[in-house]
Amino acid sequence: MEFSEILAQLRRRWWLVLLGLLATGAMAYGTTLAVAVQYTAQSSLVLIPPQTTTDAPANPFLGIGGLNPAADVLVRALNSGTFHDQHAPAGGSSKYTVARDTDASGPLLVVDASAATPQATMDLLDAVVREAPVRLAQLQKDVGVQDSLAIRITEVARVAAPTRDTKSQTRAMVAVAVVGLAGTVLVVRVVDTLIRRRARRPRRRPGTPPAPRPAVPDQAQPTHETVPHETVPTDSHEPHGARR
Repeated sequence: MEFSEILAQLRRRWWLVLLGLLATGAMAYGTTLAVAVQYTAQSSLVLIPPQTTTDAPANPFLGIGGLNPAADVLVRALNSGTFHDQHAPAGGSSKYTVARDTDASGPLLVVDASAATPQATMDLLDAVVREAPVRLAQLQKDVGVQDSLAIRITEVARVAAPTRDTKSQTRAMVAVAVVGLAGTVLVVRVVDTLIRRRARRPRRRPGTPPAPRPAVPDQAQPTHETVPHETVPTDSHEPHGARR
């Protein structure tokens, strides 16, 4: 079907298009109420090497290539385990991620937290920032690192207030709008086709008798006529000589 024909159908059934647009707008508005707004906050952490260093470092994390590998180990530890499941359960509205800032030359970590309210977002960010040095100290303690040779971590930057994130709402509204518009066009095409097809059928006015059907000639039936029987004349005269 050509695009011009679709436009013609939309013009003919403009009232149906209007109803579809109103329904689509109502569904989009309902989506904004159903999808909760998220708030996000960010903090930056940096790993600091120990003050006492030697040519042969006694800290295994420093011996595997400096602070960046130690940062990667800490990132994996914070993004999994009991702490992560407790503060960012699967299917919940609160989420956080810890990642190493690859754009920075040093061992810089970025913590992103999101929740349904500004206060919940900041509380989650505080919990992750407090957990980072605890988890780093435990990792080094497990391999027998002395306190004087331990790597430390500190917060270097944080946003003043969480920001409103409407990406989820926008994606949901766009999806609903696309489905609503496509459904409107489909309904208009179906209704227009049915109405025009019905209009092509011949209509009979009320009270008008139906047109008579053409008579079908009956097949000729054989007729049985009574054929008169021929009477055979009988000679009433006796043969000559029979009389006396």
